[in-house]
Amino acid sequence: MTRYYLAHPVLLRHKVRQEELEFEKRTKIELVNPFYDGPEVTAIAPLDAGEITLKQYAARLNVNKKGEQFVLEDLKNIADTDGVVAVIQSGTPTIGTSMELWEAFRTGKPVYVVTDFSSHIWLRYVVEHSGGFMVENFKQLAARLSPRRRRK
Repeated sequence: MTRYYLAHPVLLRHKVRQEELEFEKRTKIELVNPFYDGPEVTAIAPLDAGEITLKQYAARLNVNKKGEQFVLEDLKNIADTDGVVAVIQSGTPTIGTSMELWEAFRTGKPVYVVTDFSSHIWLRYVVEHSGGFMVENFKQLAARLSPRRRRK
């Protein structure tokens, strides 16, 4: 089964999660979402429930090197997948997503970006030199990554 790591800003996690689940159903391609498909799910739950703020969530990740464990898991997932799908939206900060994109590029994985900011020079460089592509939405991503389309 084809699997891609799904990099995206924590601020867009709910919207991206909905898109992810629809994409997986439509394409039968697995997207490994670090917030919901691994150990980070228990850490993100209080944020999703509105029990803590984003700053409190970030602070909790620095206790007992929990955040470092999550980074190591993310790096392993990037290494174990066929490439990275990243969601980049202008005006939404995303340090983690940028780092995940660079790790994919650095290790020779293709990078596919869903974005409304396709003119950014770093995005263009990483995508073009990784063998990936940019699209505006998950529907376009599904059409281009679909196993049926790739065989042609």
